[in-house]
Amino acid sequence: VEPLEDGSIPLLLLEETMRRERPQVVAISHVQWATGHRIDLNAFGDLCRKHGAWSLVDLTQSWCCVPMDLRNTPLDLIGASGYKWPLAGFGNGFFHLSAAVRAELSDQHGLDAVRVLSEGHLDPVPLARLSDALHRHTRMGAGAVWARVQQTCAYAVARFDELGIRILHGREAATRAGIIILEGGQERLDLLRSAGIPAQLRGAGIRIGIHFHTDESEIDHLATVLKRA
Repeated sequence: VEPLEDGSIPLLLLEETMRRERPQVVAISHVQWATGHRIDLNAFGDLCRKHGAWSLVDLTQSWCCVPMDLRNTPLDLIGASGYKWPLAGFGNGFFHLSAAVRAELSDQHGLDAVRVLSEGHLDPVPLARLSDALHRHTRMGAGAVWARVQQTCAYAVARFDELGIRILHGREAATRAGIIILEGGQERLDLLRSAGIPAQLRGAGIRIGIHFHTDESEIDHLATVLKRA
């Protein structure tokens, strides 16, 4: 399913496709990496159950940034890598199967899914990094992290608008995480990197990631550099 021009993936569009294709599993990212668009997890899970499909969600672009109550969200399979918002480096993450999925695989196929998916030889260093990252996130509080991300994103949007820097995606707080896509190509990206600002080309523009450690002075620096482009 291709996103709309504004980067969104409306549930109505998903439902139309599900009616036509009748899938057994529907896989989607909680936040689209190329646009920063964030879907409603509860609505997505309910939609999949309505059509008899398992829901599979990649949380890599939102885990430890966007608060979520996964105990009460109707999702079947979820997973994420720890290199993004947890700041845990590479080689770690998690994958979870709901009790209903595990029971169905066991009853119908005699399959112990957890045993099949378990790693035989774990690398302790990436796991130690992930453990440290999650303890840090817990100490800070998911709500505090999210509030800071939203506050800084709102400040960034206001600064970009003030200077006439075009925002392609990430303007709406209700459907973003910490990602804003700005207009620009390789030349503008090179200018940012030469100023010590990390960014990536994503989709139709330049992706800026804003987390709890980003402060307003960094946004001001970014805006000043972009204004010169």
